[in-house]
Amino acid sequence: MATEMEQKLRQALESGDSEELQRLCGEVGSNIELKVGGFDKQEYPFRQRRRMPLAHHVACKPVSSSCLELLIDRFGPGCLTYINDSDQTPVHLAAQHQDESWMKLVKEKGGRGCLRNVDQWGQTVAHFAAMNRKSSSCLKWLVKELSGDYLTAPDKDGDTAVHLAARHKGIESLEWIKRQIGTDCFRLKGWLDRTALHFAAQKSDNSNLKWLVKELGSDCLTVPDEYGSTAIHLAALYQGIESLEWIKRQIGTDCFRLKGFWDRTAFHSAAWKSEQFKSEVAGEGTRQRVSHSS
Repeated sequence: MATEMEQKLRQALESGDSEELQRLCGEVGSNIELKVGGFDKQEYPFRQRRRMPLAHHVACKPVSSSCLELLIDRFGPGCLTYINDSDQTPVHLAAQHQDESWMKLVKEKGGRGCLRNVDQWGQTVAHFAAMNRKSSSCLKWLVKELSGDYLTAPDKDGDTAVHLAARHKGIESLEWIKRQIGTDCFRLKGWLDRTALHFAAQKSDNSNLKWLVKELGSDCLTVPDEYGSTAIHLAALYQGIESLEWIKRQIGTDCFRLKGFWDRTAFHSAAWKSEQFKSEVAGEGTRQRVSHSS
């Protein structure tokens, strides 16, 4: 049975009540583990609740950074490097869910080394910042602090922050990346030999896909991954009719007959367009990342 303190903390976290949470953080006896819900279903589609230490939950929720600061002051900067069951620290999660003020707090309280932590997949704090749909300030601040090379540091599968930004962020972020390190980074091959274009094709809208094609040329649409799947296959799976019509205007209809994973064409992908089968059709059935598997 959860204690009264745990119940109050859970309620404050799920409701985003900064005032109450800050009061409770000043009273709790340790950085206790809690099972808390209220997560974004788009980011955590298969986990209604997550069990993590309190500092991790604070880093995920729309609350004041003063709550995290209070926990660090009470329990020490070690809570910033403590990992949850997915090998993530509160710093990784703050980069994904908060703004640059949280990164500045982390650096002040825990030192620059906290910004260089990697998870079990080799993902840096910048990888998580590249998945932040609310703000680009964390990614920009991290690059300013740690250099543009941070954007192209690969995880264990070869994916970079550039790949993830193409899927999770907007055109403004891609233009900013271009100004930092040029356009060649968008051709870097990651997991399954996929480039940023493949990742952009997995975004629900096609704004990033259009921007990348404008920068790299329409030929990049037919560049295959390790299994032969192109951005066209993925667009048919993840995006709508408007995207397919736009692709047709760029390179015609023959591209929809190209064979990819399991010899499937874009027609197969469109026919299997459902949450249940996306992983299978995209060739990702065995990959189980918490942060960006699908």
